[in-house]
Amino acid sequence: MIKELREIFLQLDTNQSGTLTSSEIESALAGYGVEPVSAEVASIVANIDIRGNQEINYSEFLAATIENKIEITEEHLWSLFKHFDTDDSGFISVKNLNEIMVKAGKTYTE
Repeated sequence: MIKELREIFLQLDTNQSGTLTSSEIESALAGYGVEPVSAEVASIVANIDIRGNQEINYSEFLAATIENKIEITEEHLWSLFKHFDTDDSGFISVKNLNEIMVKAGKTYTE
């Protein structure tokens, strides 16, 4: 499911900025034969845009699209914790986060 959502996000992000703008969403809707109403699209963006920069980043998009579809259980949280606790120390350290970022192809600098 997450992989499919990532693909959708990348398709919508036509300028490859890593964020979705109102105009990109309007263009996508028009491409599906839906006549977008700018005020409605702006309202949707405002409701999803946690950072308040009038754009939707991938995390915001993901949270909005799966918010009501996944029941977060203790098992899910524990699995996620273990994913980040790369050295099995029982804590998530800056070193652990750096390792995860490197695996994801990102770099971390302090």
